[in-house]
Amino acid sequence: MKVGLIQQANGGDIASNMQRLATKIRRVARDGAELIVLQELHNGLYFCQTEDV
Repeated sequence: MKVGLIQQANGGDIASNMQRLATKIRRVARDGAELIVLQELHNGLYFCQTEDV
């Protein structure tokens, strides 16, 4: 089984993060990945990078 791993730096714009992620998913799928593993908290910033009082 071919596995694709995706790790990316995210910003505060979730739509932009998701678009870049979708592009990368399509790329690794096109390269033959049958299982694609994303980073934890893959669509936004880590909780410790934002403050919501």
